[in-house]
Amino acid sequence: MLSLLPLLFACTVNESTDALFLDGVGLNAVNVDVQAGDVSYRGGYSDLEMQVRSWGASTDEATADSREDGNSWGLDRQGDTAQAWARSLSWNAGTDLTLLGPTGLVSDWLLQNGDLEIRELSGDHYMEADSVLLFNVSGNLEVLAGDVEASLAPGAGDVIHIISEGPVDLELPWSRGYDLTVWGDPEAEMVIEEFGFGRVATSPGYFAGVSGDGEVRVIIETNSSVTIRAF
Repeated sequence: MLSLLPLLFACTVNESTDALFLDGVGLNAVNVDVQAGDVSYRGGYSDLEMQVRSWGASTDEATADSREDGNSWGLDRQGDTAQAWARSLSWNAGTDLTLLGPTGLVSDWLLQNGDLEIRELSGDHYMEADSVLLFNVSGNLEVLAGDVEASLAPGAGDVIHIISEGPVDLELPWSRGYDLTVWGDPEAEMVIEEFGFGRVATSPGYFAGVSGDGEVRVIIETNSSVTIRAF
């Protein structure tokens, strides 16, 4: 009997780190553009700090080092807007960013190949990423992602628009009134907690309901399952 054993190749990962800072006085907006890498943001800081983890991977150390050397990044400011960016020359390299900054900012996040996580941020936000995880985020919100998990704190007049290829798991405060519309996969699970809806319309893969005065507009479009619950 012939036994076939898989060939095992050791992968070498070369890493470097960096930290960049900007004065937070008068800062009102941040734009983040990352070609390959994960990004996380933590609000509650007076200035803006960007912690960088740059990496390159290969089966040999010289190539891993070369790929990591091909990464570049920066943090700049023009007027009241900060611009954070990162680029990689290889698919086997990337730059992960952790930003610590003010809680209230208008923000724009474009991740071409990476996951986004944001905690404690208010303002108007646009986000594109493979996966989006949000906690205590408020303001107008537009998200395009592979999947979304979010615990939001919207205010009156806010509009939340989520377009996702994968599952959407959304947590909203019970104390608001919602004008909610969901387009989902008719064959996927849709679980929507009762928010005191006075008017409801449903069909396979579709839900529309209004609670209270409908002060928060929520629109969800996905090809997968949807869960919306209250806290």
